[in-house]
Amino acid sequence: MKQDSSFLSCCHRSLSPLAGLCLLLIGPSALAQTNGYHDVGDCSTIAGWAWDASQPTTPISVDIYSGNTLIATVAASAFRQDLQNAGIGDGNHGFQIVTPAAVIDGQPHTLTVKYGGTQQNLNTTPKTVSCIAL
Repeated sequence: MKQDSSFLSCCHRSLSPLAGLCLLLIGPSALAQTNGYHDVGDCSTIAGWAWDASQPTTPISVDIYSGNTLIATVAASAFRQDLQNAGIGDGNHGFQIVTPAAVIDGQPHTLTVKYGGTQQNLNTTPKTVSCIAL
């Protein structure tokens, strides 16, 4: 079904009698208000933040890829004061992992972070690293 802007506009009106129909036709994920950034991707850390404004105090997951290979799924649930100060929910939307050993092999790797279970990238991703084990 073609989703024109007037139909989608209807979906965003909370009192619309078609809101339930809208969810059936385009699915709840289409209304998600996700935002997030891949802040760091280096030889020691992969970090950033992600949230869904429609569920401001519920952590969401992110999928971290090296090339096309999923290397981790983590909850974006760590507290960050900068997020709370910016009004990003309760501030519990950060994520950070140690860069996996598989990426530290002297070869270039493209690290991409996506909202969990989707193909939607966070802002400022991907990042390319070339790491040598010490």
